[in-house]
Amino acid sequence: MRALLACVLLVVVCTVPAWSQCSIVLGDGEYLSAYLMTMFLSTLGPYDTICIAPGTYVLDPADGWPVVVPAGAPRIIGADGAEATVLVGDGSMYAFLLADGALGSFSELTFHGFGEPIYLADLLAETELEFTDNIVEHCQRGLRVLQHYSVVSRNVFRHNDEWGLTVPAVYVTVEDNEVCYNGHGINATYAYILTGNHAHHNDDFGISSSLGGDVAVIEYNLIEENGGSGLVVGTAGGSEFQHNVIRGNLYGVQYYLTGGGRGSFSLNDLYDNTLYDFKCESPGVGTVNATMNWWGSTDPAVISEHIFDCNDAPGTTFCVDFEPWCEDPGCDGGTPVESSSWGLIKALYR
Repeated sequence: MRALLACVLLVVVCTVPAWSQCSIVLGDGEYLSAYLMTMFLSTLGPYDTICIAPGTYVLDPADGWPVVVPAGAPRIIGADGAEATVLVGDGSMYAFLLADGALGSFSELTFHGFGEPIYLADLLAETELEFTDNIVEHCQRGLRVLQHYSVVSRNVFRHNDEWGLTVPAVYVTVEDNEVCYNGHGINATYAYILTGNHAHHNDDFGISSSLGGDVAVIEYNLIEENGGSGLVVGTAGGSEFQHNVIRGNLYGVQYYLTGGGRGSFSLNDLYDNTLYDFKCESPGVGTVNATMNWWGSTDPAVISEHIFDCNDAPGTTFCVDFEPWCEDPGCDGGTPVESSSWGLIKALYR
C-alpha cells in the first residue's frame, strides 16, 4: 500500500512542478472528494502537505463534509492569487473539524459561506491551529480560535455576519490580519500578542480585549472607521498598548476597569473619534496611565474634551492621566508636552 501511495505521490508532484512542496494534490477545480481528503489526512504525516488545486469547490455534507483532521495530520494549503482555491459552504456547515491532539495547519484557502470554517470534533479536544494567508468571507461567523498557543497571521476576515475573529483561547498570536465589514472585528479575550492588524468598517467594535491578569502586547494596529468603539478594554492586567492608530470610530478606547492591573497606553495616536477618544466606564477606581500619546492636538483643554473620566462623572474616581502628551503623530521626534496649569486644575478634581 505504501509503495502504491509513493507512486501516486510521485506522479502528482511531477505533474505539478510549481507545487514542489505538495505530497498530494486533490481536486480538479470543481470537485473535491471528502473521501480522498479523509484518506490522505490519516495516511500522511505532520511533515507532509496536502494541496488543493485552484478552483471553486462547493462542499456537500452528503458527500462527507466536514472532514475530521486527526492528530499527526499534514498541512492543508490552496492556491492564492488570480487562481485561488475557494471552498464554499451551505451557510451553516463547517469545512473541517479538529480531533483531539490535532495541529490544524491551513494556508492560502478561501472559506466562503460557512457557519464557521473550522471547529472542534470534540469540545474537550486539545488542539493547536496555524491559520495563515487565508480569506474567510460571507460566513455566519468568521474564525473561532479555541486552540491554545495558536497562530493567526496574514488573513482577511470580511463580510461575516457575527464576527471576523474571536479568540477565547490563551497565548494566541494574532498578527497582520485585515478584519473588516463584519458584525464586529477581533474579540481577543485572552490573545497574548495582537500586532499589525487592520480592523476597520466593522458594525460594532474593531478590537476587544479582556485579558484578566495576563500580560499581553497590543501594538501597531490600525483601528479605524468602526461603528462602535475602536478598542474595548476589559481588565488590562499588565498589558501594553503601544503604537496603535485609533481614529474615526464612535469611541476611540472604551475602557472597563473591573479588577487587576490597569495596563499602559503610550505612543498611540488617538484622534478624530466621534464621541470620545478615551472613555472610562464605571465602575472603576484609580488612574489609567495614558501619557505620551498623540491626541490630535497639543491643547490640554481640547484633549480633555475628548476624554471621559472622573472629571466628567462627579463622584467617580476613575481617571485618565494624559500628560505629558506628544506634539505630533506617532510621537516621532516630538517633544513631550506638559501643562503645569492644567495639571493643577486636574489635581483639584482628584
